[in-house]
Amino acid sequence: MSMFSNKSPGDRSDLPATNSPIKLSVSTKAKSLAPTDRVASPSRVSIVPVLTSELIPALLERLGEIYATCFKGAPWNETWTATEASKVCRDFATGGGDILVLRNGVAVAGLIIGLPIELYAGRDDLASFVSGRAPYYLAELAVDPRDQNRGFGGRLIVELTRVARSAGYDEVLTRTRIDNLRAIAAFQRSGFEVVGNMEASTGGVASTRVVLRLELDSIQT
Repeated sequence: MSMFSNKSPGDRSDLPATNSPIKLSVSTKAKSLAPTDRVASPSRVSIVPVLTSELIPALLERLGEIYATCFKGAPWNETWTATEASKVCRDFATGGGDILVLRNGVAVAGLIIGLPIELYAGRDDLASFVSGRAPYYLAELAVDPRDQNRGFGGRLIVELTRVARSAGYDEVLTRTRIDNLRAIAAFQRSGFEVVGNMEASTGGVASTRVVLRLELDSIQT
């Protein structure tokens, strides 16, 4: 199963607002991220920010495969195709989001997506949980099932919070299903605290979501 998700083909609330200005992530590396071989050595794991211009078809296809595969499992049981999921990733990138890709050797093994909360289409639902002046939203996290249980999700979470802090944001919010105990534990290990619950619908099925928040000023550098 993937770490978490908040939408389905019938729930587009996590996508950037359609009138959002374009903002690209700052990339420190410009390498081909298309998947090839897999390796087991943790020393070869790296996390790379991706520019919109670097979202070549092979990379988008791979991100879509990971996303769709993860969210087909419990508790979501969604019906994403790889093509639909690739479009979600592209829409986030061109709508002001930051995409970080985790590579296990040269193989793409995971992704995490975040964006300023003012660009998030579902920002009104989270308004009561915002406490800072510059909030950021962690929207998506997915790790290839073959690469799970290695701490990769936690590494992606930590790296995205560093990106948010370096860009001047003072808190990160996210949400996940209340029965997604694995994701909740991963966020809490990364410093997030549960700040409340909310009701939401995925694919027309109502469920309770846990909202978590990380105060970035509390992070030790």
